Amino acid sequence: MDAFVIGATLVGSLAGAFAIQKVALEGLFRLMTVERRARH
Repeated sequence: MDAFVIGATLVGSLAGAFAIQKVALEGLFRLMTVERRARH
């Protein structure tokens, strides 16, 4: 039972970290495209 809880927690935190990273990358990409557009 303890191993299951630990495993579920690990998977949950990994999924959360992945989601945050994805959002951060998308935001960064959007900023870069906006800057490129502003330069032209």
